[in-house]
Amino acid sequence: MRIAVDGYNLIAAVAGSSLDVLDLEAERESLIALLADYRSCRRHMIELVFDGWRAAGSGGRSSQQRGVKVVFSPLGLKADQVLLRLAEKYGAGLTVVTDDSELRHRVQRHHAVTLGSLEFYGQVMTALMASEKGLEPADDEPAEHRQGKSTKKKGNPRRLSRKERQKARRMKSL
Repeated sequence: MRIAVDGYNLIAAVAGSSLDVLDLEAERESLIALLADYRSCRRHMIELVFDGWRAAGSGGRSSQQRGVKVVFSPLGLKADQVLLRLAEKYGAGLTVVTDDSELRHRVQRHHAVTLGSLEFYGQVMTALMASEKGLEPADDEPAEHRQGKSTKKKGNPRRLSRKERQKARRMKSL
């Protein structure tokens, strides 16, 4: 799975405060380390996108750090525009992590799945704790559905929308 993360958005959501009062360099390094650990236990392709104008002299730069691709948007572009381009390129194969509602709607037009920052952070922490204990995440699906024993539908015939089902599948695979 390919995951694109709005870096400063995730930092602000997890810290619970404005970016103006945070040491951005330390927060970026901490986030890269966290996502690298997550990547080592889940093997997802992760692109961490930051606004280049916030990091002095780093506009338009990208690098690979501990298996996580770190991208700083070029001068004149915001991270949102870089994330939108990734959604155009990868479509349904991409999961975008952001709390920006406008960006979420624009990304969903390209059939990419969106997750909130805290929602994603919770999944990351759950996966890391499970890997430390040597456990695999629990599968919520009943055994009879996994083994294909019954094809008869059960329960409420009203299903979630396609978008919500796709999001649920992605959440399960995180």
